[in-house]
This record gives sequence, structure tokens and C-alpha cells, in this order.
Amino acid sequence: MSTAPSNYRHSETFAILKATKERIKTNLSTGQYLKTLDQYLLNAVVPIIEATCYYDVFLTKLLAWQTENFRRKLSMRPVDIPSLVMRFLLQDKPESKIEIWKELCLERGAVFVSLRSFLDSLKEYELACNCEGPVPSALQDDPLAYYLFVAQHHEQALETTRPLMPIIQQVRYWLHEAHEFKNRIEEKYTRMCLTFAQKDYVSHFQCRKDLDVIVQCYAMAASRAIDKCDASQGVLTTHITNWFLTAKNHLTKELTNELQEVPLSALESVDTEGLNAFIFDMEDDVDRIIHIRKIARMADLEGSGRILLGIEEHLPLATKNFLRSISTPMRTT
Repeated sequence: MSTAPSNYRHSETFAILKATKERIKTNLSTGQYLKTLDQYLLNAVVPIIEATCYYDVFLTKLLAWQTENFRRKLSMRPVDIPSLVMRFLLQDKPESKIEIWKELCLERGAVFVSLRSFLDSLKEYELACNCEGPVPSALQDDPLAYYLFVAQHHEQALETTRPLMPIIQQVRYWLHEAHEFKNRIEEKYTRMCLTFAQKDYVSHFQCRKDLDVIVQCYAMAASRAIDKCDASQGVLTTHITNWFLTAKNHLTKELTNELQEVPLSALESVDTEGLNAFIFDMEDDVDRIIHIRKIARMADLEGSGRILLGIEEHLPLATKNFLRSISTPMRTT
């Protein structure tokens, strides 16, 4: 029976996640998970498109952002985002805009951000509709007039075609459902996340990188994988594994820099400030891995070449052993 190294340190985050109970008892396919999540998000987006100009402004800003950050992929599919955004802006009918929105196939992280931003921007509006919130001292004598002004200002800014409060309630409900379902998907992969984190903590990092940091990074990587995975391009398990691999590579670089710049004693404290920053740097690496595997499968249908080159494939063990046997280079005498 193997034992952990003497410098092995337990992680509170690991213990908390280990106690996670899966609320989805059955094993669904990648398509079932992601299509259900996409439907929840679409249910939240549709009323905004139908009744406001919010997504006209959002997509314009998103297009400008991608022009500055052209290496970032905002769509889960190879589509011409500028062309689709322009078509979206030129449409008069909400039904046509919704169809173009579906074609855009924006990564789920961007959709979540857009919906949260929509609700945050209307907090003042909700207070005004409920006759609540601070009133400027000059208007203390007639607060209702001020609340009416605030409500009308927001409605005019969004060019609403129907009352906003029911839309806000719809968006909040479906956004909550989307968050809850995504959490349930993450629960299905929590054990996988912990297994990879613990294995790499011992064998790769040799207990020199805090297990709390590794677990949190891998959990964030799994969340990003769910946001960016397209069910038509492969299974979610493989996509998450790609993100774990790049997370490990980035943590390795981080550890190397720490060992060069600070004494080992400083590693005893957990530093989680950089966890969010490095996740976005991994996206390019993940995309490259997926692209290489796709080309490798096209060029090597049987798989023997991929095994020889060490390109990891999720195949049955017997199949892997057979492919290794036929792909072993011949020894020269």
C-alpha cells in the first residue's frame, strides 16, 4: 500500500470538495449537459433581445474588445463574428436577431457576464420602481417624481418596447437556473478534478506547490472548460483534461519562478491572488492542443502514430496496448 510523502499537506479545499454530493444521479452525455445549459441561457437572453437594445450595445463593445484581443476566441465555433454582429445590428425583427445570436454561439462565460451586467445595470431602476433608494436633497419634497425620472431614463436608454420589471424577473430566474445547472455539471467532475490535483501534487509538483492552490486552479479550469466546450467537437471529459494539462504547465512555470525569487519557507502561505489571472492565459494553449489532436486524427485514422508520438487519447486500455505494440519503432542492428 502506497503512502503519501512525509511533506504531504492536506488541503481544506480538497476536503470540502471531496464531500460534494452529485445532484444529477444519472450519467448524461456531453450533448445533454451542454444543450440543457445553453437552453437555460437562451431563455434568459431572448426576452432582453425581444424588448431592449441591450445586446446591440453589448455585442458592439464585445466586437471592439476582440479587435484589441484578437487571440481570444469568443465563439465556440469557427464563425465570422464581425459579420454576424453586423447582421445582428441591421435586423429589425427580434426573431431574426435571436437566430443570429444562436449562430454566434458565444462562449458561455461571455453570456453569463452579459446577463449579470444587464441585471447589475438595472438595480437603480428596480429601486425606483419600488419607490426605494436615495433621493437627491433638492428633490426630497417630491421623491415620486425623481423615481419616475430614473425609471423613464433607464427605459429610454434601453429603448424598451414593453415593461422592464417582468423582463428583469425572467432574466434573473433563468440565470439562476443556468448557474444551478452549471454547478451540477461541475459536481459530476469534482472527483475527476480532485484525482488529477492530488496525483499532480505528489508526482509532478512533489508537494512543493500548495495543494489548495492546485485544487482551486483545477476547479476553475474545469469551470472554464464547461464554458468553452462545444458538444459537436468532442466529449466534455477530454476538454476538461486539456484544461488540467495546461493548468499544470502554468502552475509549473509559476512554481519555477517562485523557487528562483523567494525562499522555500515563503511557500508555506497560500497565495490565491493570481488564480483568476492565469486561467485566461491557458486558453491559447488549450486551443492549440485541441487543434493538434484534430489534425492528428485526420492524418492518422488508426491511431498508431498518435500513440507513438505520445498524443494522449481516451481509448480502452486494451486498444492502447495494441496500438503501442504495433507502433513501437523497429530496433536497428
